[in-house]
Amino acid sequence: MQVLTAQVNAYSREVDKQKGLVTRSQEKHKTEVNELNERLDEEIKSKQQLNNELAEMRQELDSVSKKHETETSELQEKSRQQVQQFQQMIQGANEKLENERKSKKQLDSELAKMRQELANVSADKEELLRAYDQEQVIVTTLKNEVETTKKANKVLKDKLLNLQQLITPSATSHIQLPAPHGAGGFQHASHPLPTTIGTRHNIVPSAQVSGGSKQVVQSDGDGNGDGVLILPKTEQTATTILHPDSNPDDTPLLSKEEMTKMFKWHDQQGSSDWTQSPQQVEDSLVKEKKRKELAKEADDAVLEVERLRQNVKKPSSFPMEKLPPPSQQTSSKQKTKQKVKKDQAKQRASDDSESDIEENKLIDNIDEEIQQMAEDVRKGSRGPTTAEVLFDDGDSSLPYDPNLVCPKCGKQYRVGEIQKLRRHINEFCTGIR
Repeated sequence: MQVLTAQVNAYSREVDKQKGLVTRSQEKHKTEVNELNERLDEEIKSKQQLNNELAEMRQELDSVSKKHETETSELQEKSRQQVQQFQQMIQGANEKLENERKSKKQLDSELAKMRQELANVSADKEELLRAYDQEQVIVTTLKNEVETTKKANKVLKDKLLNLQQLITPSATSHIQLPAPHGAGGFQHASHPLPTTIGTRHNIVPSAQVSGGSKQVVQSDGDGNGDGVLILPKTEQTATTILHPDSNPDDTPLLSKEEMTKMFKWHDQQGSSDWTQSPQQVEDSLVKEKKRKELAKEADDAVLEVERLRQNVKKPSSFPMEKLPPPSQQTSSKQKTKQKVKKDQAKQRASDDSESDIEENKLIDNIDEEIQQMAEDVRKGSRGPTTAEVLFDDGDSSLPYDPNLVCPKCGKQYRVGEIQKLRRHINEFCTGIR
């Protein structure tokens, strides 16, 4: 019994001991549980805070997403519009470039035409100079002929002096030319001396003319009475004039110089008598003819220059006349005496110095006209001056457009100034960079 009691006591002590251990363990566990609960509470609170923050962040993210979507849509719309604008600008620039290429081709063709026109004008000027040299040769030939006529006039003067010695003074006073309309004087203004007098004359038989018995000698003139000469019928004149019934070898015909010597006119205080020497008359007629020919050539040259300015597609040279040799000129003069117009001698010619001055002035005017046209062609080929390019630039606040650039000189224009660029290309561009 004691042993059992001792064992029971030991067991009780052991149980108490175990109870104490269990109690301490429970207390410890309680403490740990409390701590864990506190920690759990803290974790729950922190999780709630995190959930709140997460909700706020989600709200912010939603707002940012919405804002971003709005901005993205706006940016996409703007970029789409800008792309369309760029495409339109590129298309417009391509069209402008094509137009500029076409205009450049046109300008190149016009420049080539102007250069061809300038070459034609230069060739025409050379032809005019050659024609002028040929005309000078003709003038020299005519002067030589005039000298020959002067020498023949001296011989004729001696013959006429011998003839006048045999003619009575009363009969000599009747040597005159009949008036064209029956008047007493000779109207040289309306019926001038023919420019060429033939070396052969048509001799008609003696005719009764008022004022006594006179013989009529008619030259190869224009048939209007300008070449009719009335001489008193004397024995001396009868021997010097050939009748149709007589032998041509018996008596010589009147020469060109002899017929010219008989025509003398003067113009003193309104009178119309013949006082100038034959060589002066011949020189005056030659100069008048020469002056009219030069004036006609000058008018033709001016008209040709004017035509070349208006129509460069059909360039042509100035009219040139082929001059025959002197022998052919003499024969042609004899063949065409009847075709000479009476108005070639209506105006009296001045002296040699005045004629030379007028010819020089005429040539100078032609040269100035040709030089002026050549200067216009050169100006068109090299373009306007720098002062012509300086015009209003417009709104300086606009940016420069890289597509609005002159392909020739490199001048750049601002946005929207396509019209200025076209005007610059068509009018002001000099092609100098």
